[in-house]
Amino acid sequence: MKPKSDETKLSFRDLEAQYLLGSLMLYVFVLLLARFSTLLIASVYFLSAQFDILLKVMSGETAQRRNPSRYLAERLWAATCFSVRHPILTYTTVFMSLVILIAYPVVAGIVYFSSTIPSSAATLSIIRVTLLLLFIGGTAITLPIQIGAALSENLSSPARRRFLASSLATIAPQSVILTTFLWTFSSVENKASHSTLVFRFTYSPTVLAILAAYFVITLLLPYLIGIGRCSHQHDLLESRKKDALTETIHLLRIPLADSYVPELSRLATDLRNQYEDFARNDISIQLGMHFGEIFKEDEPVAEADSPPSSPPIEAAKDHPGSGTLSVVDLSVKPLPPRERTNKVPLNPTYPFDPDIYHLARPEDPRFRYLDWLDSHVKRLDMTASDLQAKSASAIRVRAARAWADSYDGDRRDLSENASETKTHALTAIVASTAITTVASVFFTGFGNWLWTHAAQNLPK
Repeated sequence: MKPKSDETKLSFRDLEAQYLLGSLMLYVFVLLLARFSTLLIASVYFLSAQFDILLKVMSGETAQRRNPSRYLAERLWAATCFSVRHPILTYTTVFMSLVILIAYPVVAGIVYFSSTIPSSAATLSIIRVTLLLLFIGGTAITLPIQIGAALSENLSSPARRRFLASSLATIAPQSVILTTFLWTFSSVENKASHSTLVFRFTYSPTVLAILAAYFVITLLLPYLIGIGRCSHQHDLLESRKKDALTETIHLLRIPLADSYVPELSRLATDLRNQYEDFARNDISIQLGMHFGEIFKEDEPVAEADSPPSSPPIEAAKDHPGSGTLSVVDLSVKPLPPRERTNKVPLNPTYPFDPDIYHLARPEDPRFRYLDWLDSHVKRLDMTASDLQAKSASAIRVRAARAWADSYDGDRRDLSENASETKTHALTAIVASTAITTVASVFFTGFGNWLWTHAAQNLPK
């Protein structure tokens, strides 16, 4: 089954409509409730959002969500896994969204029909509440899912870097709203500062500290923690692979012909149990397996999902009267995920997109590890069958050593591949830190300038 391409889209028009709706809400509600025009603030907010939209277009995030890029699919799958693991938090954010969407217009209507033109203090309160709700509705409600996805240990390095770039792109519209909201608290004490329209930066340590802390908590820390968790999981899974290969090699190098088949069967059983336990302990893996059953065609498996292919080796095989060695091709082909016999029942009506899983699966280290286990177990079965077919003990021992040399080559290849896949995040860390620092300084001053203009017409 191929991912669909004719359904829900995250298009350029959708993004424009989202920010336009926020701008109109800011302008219309403040105008109705406070009889005060915030057209300048609303316009600057909408214009600053074009930076976010432009970067999303350039990064491909305006593609169809039913047929997104691999990197966007990884990000959406990470968010899905976080939602499945923390359903209460997910439902809470949805509930908060509905409350804000429904409650504020109702309250606005009551205030509009039951009050006269408000005082300066009341006008400021209305502006602050509207700015705050716009900020919460536009960013804070989605932050738990965004942070949860950034913390994911299952994102590839390219996907994580693009995720950070996309998150940095939202700095402009967020900063306009947040800094304007913070500067409104200086209007009463520093009203004289609003007597000129000259463009100048005025800095407040408090505003700067709040904005910088917001960027660090929501962008930088999740990114850095996610890198650490990804590195830890990578090392853990690679060590498990090496342990399995090391034990396999050890069993095959013991010169006891009668021990090979039962010991290999025992190891294969242990690895099957490891497979089941690993999948059982993660609800998002179970969800992925449930999605995998939706696709009628076999799941594609990345090259790294299977043990490294070995060249043909000299494996001892009986030849009547000769005792010579023949070449047996032991190259292992990528295998589809093994069917689990004790699946945990899942709700078939999960409100998540199986196509996202289909696209992100080859890059998810958990499923790559499960595929490797599955493929290694099949190879152990093949090894045991080959050794069992040898009637002479000496020939069986020689064949076992040949198999051990093959597995040893796989272990060396695994170590080399692991060293090549280490995350090099220093450049991204430095760049993101510099961007957030400059943005914090700039928007602190810009927010003051914007509020200086807007506050000219505040009621006396």
